[in-house]
This record gives sequence, C-alpha cells and structure tokens, in this order.
Amino acid sequence: MLLKFIIIGLLFFGIYKLFGGKLLPTTPSQKDVQNMLECDTCGTFVSEKDMIRFSGRFYCSKACKDKHQG
Repeated sequence: MLLKFIIIGLLFFGIYKLFGGKLLPTTPSQKDVQNMLECDTCGTFVSEKDMIRFSGRFYCSKACKDKHQG
C-alpha cells in the first residue's frame, strides 16, 4: 500500500518536471513590459522606445510626422 503511494507520487513528480516544473503561469517582469503609444497621424500603436517625438506629438514613422507637418 505504501509502495503504491510512493509510485503514484513519483509519477506525479515526473509529470510535473516534464512540464518544466511550472504549474502556475508567470507574470512578465517590469523590464519586459513596454508602454504603447498611439501615433497622432494614423492611430497605430507603437512601443514608446520606437516612437518619434516632435513638437509634443508622437509619430510611428518619419512619413507620418511629415504628413502631419505638411
């Protein structure tokens, strides 16, 4: 009887390790999360690090910046 519990326990442990040992989903760390901003010309959402800032406005590309300017 005790041997049956040990074998079942080892079986569950093996399945747990097979799936990477992670039963609960992990949340992304703060460094993985990026702010997304909307282009003032076309409305496309682009990460904050890729945005073009000009005269207090945000653009997704130089073409959108030029289109809004002229």
